[in-house]
Amino acid sequence: MINSHIISSVLHIAHEYDSEEEPWPIEIQDHSGVMHAVSLLPGQMLFYESAKCSHGRPRTFRGRYYVSLFT
Repeated sequence: MINSHIISSVLHIAHEYDSEEEPWPIEIQDHSGVMHAVSLLPGQMLFYESAKCSHGRPRTFRGRYYVSLFT
């Protein structure tokens, strides 16, 4: 059997939040079941194993815009 991995990335471009105190993190569950909330700054990129690690943005976005590139 082939062990396959699907790696995804998010490159954060820009955002304008109502308050910098309330970012809009992506939440990713690691292989041990631990949930991590990652808030990216413009220019930062996050890599994660998207096929095996549950992920999403369950919190409500509070701001004018959020721009990122997903691959």
